[in-house]
Amino acid sequence: MIELKTYATKEICEALNIKQTSFKSHKEKFLKDYYYIETKVGRSKAYTVTGYKEQEKSKFIRLCEKIAGTEVSFPKERTAEKILKVLFQKDYTILDYEDLGYEIPDTLERHTVGRYIDLFRKYHILPPKLPKEKRYSFDKDTGELFSKIHDPNKYVYYSVSREDEFREELSEQEYFEMRKFVEEKYSEYLSYFMTALDRQGNSSEDRVQAIKDYKEEAKKSAYKDCKRNYTGVPMKTLSKVPTIEALEIFSSYFSFFEAA
Repeated sequence: MIELKTYATKEICEALNIKQTSFKSHKEKFLKDYYYIETKVGRSKAYTVTGYKEQEKSKFIRLCEKIAGTEVSFPKERTAEKILKVLFQKDYTILDYEDLGYEIPDTLERHTVGRYIDLFRKYHILPPKLPKEKRYSFDKDTGELFSKIHDPNKYVYYSVSREDEFREELSEQEYFEMRKFVEEKYSEYLSYFMTALDRQGNSSEDRVQAIKDYKEEAKKSAYKDCKRNYTGVPMKTLSKVPTIEALEIFSSYFSFFEAA
């Protein structure tokens, strides 16, 4: 980059490390990254470099980069803007990517919504997903091992029944109560299926496939029982509400379009 000052032709060629003949033939090419004023000084010319040209970025991208602290890139900027605008209008945390896609103008497919949500998390426009940590958790009284992994993420818990188009936010305690119910029912069904399998005397190959099928069936049955008992099944997700910084930075941006 050359400095913001006035150059004689020879000086600017030296600064650009090119020959004067090349400069005179392709001046626009060599100065394409600069704003400059060309003036005549006697029989020569002078070039006053007044600024640097940067690749033009939309206000939306500039605001995203202000939050991210780095350059951002989306497959389609307009799509990113449409999704984020919807997320500013309402808390859609308990909607999955498929259902959220129906809230976007022109409707978007599940995998498309997920791709942009992941990018919003990467750029800290939505709360980013934190990596799980190895940490042992024990019952203080019995010494029972609860978990080998610590998950530092804060989740939103909810109950859902897609058939009934039902969704309801839960407390953490209610969520784990439902999870425990599902796990216990799964163990009961699998135990019953395995007992039946032992009586059949199948070959090793058939037994392996049967165990896979029974596990899947036990899982489905456990969730069906959960739905009958609690009207839905337990789910959890990270918040889809923009971060405080994103809300502050984008609030006036989206308000402008609402008013227009």
